[in-house]
Amino acid sequence: MQIVYFPYLKLGKTEEIRFGDIVVWNFGAKKNKYILDKEIRNMVEQLVSSNYIGKKMVKDAGIVSIGETDFRQFDETEIKLINDLKLILFLSFSAKNNVLKQDANSGLFMATSENFEPVYQNFKRGMTTFSEKTGYVVEKTVSGLEIGKEKFEAPRCLLTPFRFEIDEEFKSSLFWLKKKQKRLFEQIMRATNLFFESFYNTHQLNKNARILLQVGAFETLLDFKNRKEFKDKIEKYACGSNEKKRRYYYEKVPGKNKELEYRTLNGIWADKFYTLRNHIIHGQNIKPKEFLFKNKQRHTDIAILFFLLCIKRLINEKKRERLFFDEIKWEKWDDGMGNAQDGFVYDINVFGKAFADVCKRLNG
Repeated sequence: MQIVYFPYLKLGKTEEIRFGDIVVWNFGAKKNKYILDKEIRNMVEQLVSSNYIGKKMVKDAGIVSIGETDFRQFDETEIKLINDLKLILFLSFSAKNNVLKQDANSGLFMATSENFEPVYQNFKRGMTTFSEKTGYVVEKTVSGLEIGKEKFEAPRCLLTPFRFEIDEEFKSSLFWLKKKQKRLFEQIMRATNLFFESFYNTHQLNKNARILLQVGAFETLLDFKNRKEFKDKIEKYACGSNEKKRRYYYEKVPGKNKELEYRTLNGIWADKFYTLRNHIIHGQNIKPKEFLFKNKQRHTDIAILFFLLCIKRLINEKKRERLFFDEIKWEKWDDGMGNAQDGFVYDINVFGKAFADVCKRLNG
């Protein structure tokens, strides 16, 4: 038998999340409903409770069921569904929580890729041991692990958000794409897989690798071939209608005189982000300030904002209606510790959405 679950999803008060035939359900809240066999339920409880975040035992892990909850070995098609589920959860959670203004409390609501990694464990009825597969360079099966006696500790870098909350409309739209616009859905999933790989909280992931993965995610999502096309696509999918253009100089060839161009601030960010990618690719000596935009924000913190907004704008385009009114603006704010900050801010624009909904009801 096999159990697939998210030990660090921290579902809290959320009892279950449905994606058609796929359900992620809160073990602590729904175990009696989904596991009627008492012996299997006790074995699963011991497996789940082997996971710890700090000194606290995990009780609200998310168990994956596809159709009937029978703990069968999933086939390749079902494993692909689980990977899509992981990425949709990552996107819809990030769209609600990882776009908050950076202040003293924003990290208390955020989650990173570690939180969305599923665990696959094999066990047999009546047995006292289980096995687990791990490793990529060399796949390794660890067997003989004792049920109820093993202890799996979360990485110290793991974030434990105060709430589990997702952008429900975003989630529903992604699920609609999966059924109605499969080509775009698969494109978004391939791009998100790359971005997901860049978004682990661990220091073991080099910041150069994060930049390359994130630019690769944008390349996959927006289908561009060079820096100019990237700037054009960002200005098409991630700018407001009245964004003013600014005069700036960009690096056309390293070591040569820079050339004048007029772009929105969002387009200028795209230029600097892609230029940093070029410097990494070509092995240039990179100064620490190149990882910051306008010496204010890390490029990797900005990229998640633009990535999510571009996906929502692509959905608007495919739906041929404006479902999402989100924008990215440059603003000033206080970080809650008395420090003035300025940088890109993600604006969900609930008022624009509410106004559009009222107009839609009045029109019919």
